[in-house]
Amino acid sequence: IRSLSDRKISRLVRNNMAQALLNQSEKNPDLWKAFLSIIDDPTQDKEWRIFCMQHMANSAHHADNEGKQAIHQKLLEEVRNPDAEFSSRALLMLDELERTGNAPLAGQADAFVREILSNPTAAELSVSTALGLIGSRRDSRYLPEVRRLAREPRPAQPFGQRTIVERC
Repeated sequence: IRSLSDRKISRLVRNNMAQALLNQSEKNPDLWKAFLSIIDDPTQDKEWRIFCMQHMANSAHHADNEGKQAIHQKLLEEVRNPDAEFSSRALLMLDELERTGNAPLAGQADAFVREILSNPTAAELSVSTALGLIGSRRDSRYLPEVRRLAREPRPAQPFGQRTIVERC
C-alpha cells in the first residue's frame, strides 16, 4: 500500500496497483486510508490526488461504518474545493456513494447540484459535471434550471454545452 504514495513510480503503475488492491479477492477494509492520505498530501501531483479520490470512493464498499463516514466527510470537503477539477470529481464520487448506499446521509449530491446550477459564477467544469449527473440519472426535477441555462447561456460557455442543454 505504501507504494501508492511513492512519487518515483509512474502514475499509471500506481493506478494499476490501486485497481489491483481494490479488485483483490481478500478486501482490505482500511484501504481508503491510503487514498485519503494521498489526497491530503500536497506533494503528490494533482492528477494522482484526483484519481485517489475515485479510488477512495470505490473502497467504501469494503470499509466499516467509520470508514464510510470518513470517506463521505472527505468528499463533502472536496466538493467545496475551489479547484473545479477536485470539486467536480468529488461531486461525482459523492453521487456514486449515495447511489450505492455507502453514504451515511443521502441527498448531499443533490444539494450541491442545485447550488452549482444556481451560481452564475460556478466554474464551467462544475456546471458540466452537474449537468452530466442530471443526465445520467435522467432526473427531470432539474428541468427548470437546465432550461434556464439553455435560454440564458453563461459567459464563455464552451461550444456544444448549449446544444446538450437544449435537448432537455
